Amino acid sequence: MSGGNRGNDQGASSATLRHGGTLLRPGPSLFRRLGIRLGLAALIIAIVTAAVYTGRDGFVDNSHPGDSLSFIDSIYYAATSLTTVGYGDIVPVTPRARLMNTILLTPVRLLFLVLFFGTAYEVSVYFMRRREERDVQDLNKRLEKHTIICGYGTTGRAAASTMLSQGKAKGDIVIIDRSREAVDRALADGFSAFYGDATEEATLRRAGVHKAESVLVAPGRDDTAVLICLTVNDIEPDVNLV
Repeated sequence: MSGGNRGNDQGASSATLRHGGTLLRPGPSLFRRLGIRLGLAALIIAIVTAAVYTGRDGFVDNSHPGDSLSFIDSIYYAATSLTTVGYGDIVPVTPRARLMNTILLTPVRLLFLVLFFGTAYEVSVYFMRRREERDVQDLNKRLEKHTIICGYGTTGRAAASTMLSQGKAKGDIVIIDRSREAVDRALADGFSAFYGDATEEATLRRAGVHKAESVLVAPGRDDTAVLICLTVNDIEPDVNLV
């Protein structure tokens, strides 16, 4: 790393110390969270199994008439009932068993479904973020001497059109905007775009401001433009700021 880059890194560090920040603590990993959720699901199944086995005289197995429920049958009923598969071969027949099924199993089923869908959502979000981070890393490896346009409103679009007419490639222009519609418009126009706030250091770094040739500030608000300029100057004071 060159002395200039070291100076920039030190400047960014000192700026972070000057401005302070929010204390963030690392959370548990995805696999640990999944392990906790799986353990909770197993505990729920065990509780329901114990409840069913204790009151097994109130249940009838239609596939084996006359036979009392075994412990394996209780596990089977708990699993199929909690996952709402319910084949109907084992059913509660006594008032006590039906009352237990209503008071105990119905709320537990809801809890189990919330646990299941919450886990599925968390896993999908995790893989979406991993894919996004890979895309950002690939983009940052490719970008060099590019232009960042902060704001893709009327001014930002006009600036992008002007640069294209002057021979700038679309792949060398990166858009940052905190409007989802503006980002979608930039993507439709063929640019790489970040949905985020250009006043935030993390957003600018993800857009590769440290390797950018120029940053064009066009957010549509003077106060926002000033904040963006200050943030860019704080990270990379040598970049061409327009």
